[in-house]
Amino acid sequence: MKRLRMTLGLLLLASGHLLLGGCGSGSSGFDPVAAEQDAIEQVRREGGCAQADDTIICASGARLPRTAAPESSGDEATLTIDPASGASSSCLREEPDGNCAIGVTIVPRGFASGSVFFAAARSQEPPSAWRLAASPFAPSPQDPELYEALVPVTSGPSGDTGKLQVAVLFYPPGAALPAAGTTESLLGSFRTSAVFVVTDVTVTQ
Repeated sequence: MKRLRMTLGLLLLASGHLLLGGCGSGSSGFDPVAAEQDAIEQVRREGGCAQADDTIICASGARLPRTAAPESSGDEATLTIDPASGASSSCLREEPDGNCAIGVTIVPRGFASGSVFFAAARSQEPPSAWRLAASPFAPSPQDPELYEALVPVTSGPSGDTGKLQVAVLFYPPGAALPAAGTTESLLGSFRTSAVFVVTDVTVTQ
């Protein structure tokens, strides 16, 4: 009987540890916003592309993996962004809410006809939500290889926005597009196939 009681006690103790372990595993502390920012920092330092949950994040000029753009032509698709990381940009137009919009130019190569690109921007210091442009990129009247968009940014009382991150979201032909002008804390929430990002962009009025 004594041995039976000891065995039952050990079983109860073991089951208690399993329950506690199961409860602890539900709060792993995973932060999707921090994970996405880590991926952005990685491509800023190393170039190339990185994965943040289901979102592929690439540096400007990086080659997109074929899996993210299966309908691309030739080699893997690539896209460059102007302004580049660390560059400066001037406010081109004042928005109705008193903030300004900057011009972003991209050169996409290798993407299938009918692909759509949206721009989004957010403040780095302090971090803010990503704000999508009011309309997708459109071909430049001066050069059909260039695509242009105006991206709204939030400026401070002095007119200086501080550092910005600018993202270009890629949507393959036929994909569902996000609602223009919306804001999200995560780039992945815009349900994009892949994103190209530049950082540390300074904007002044």
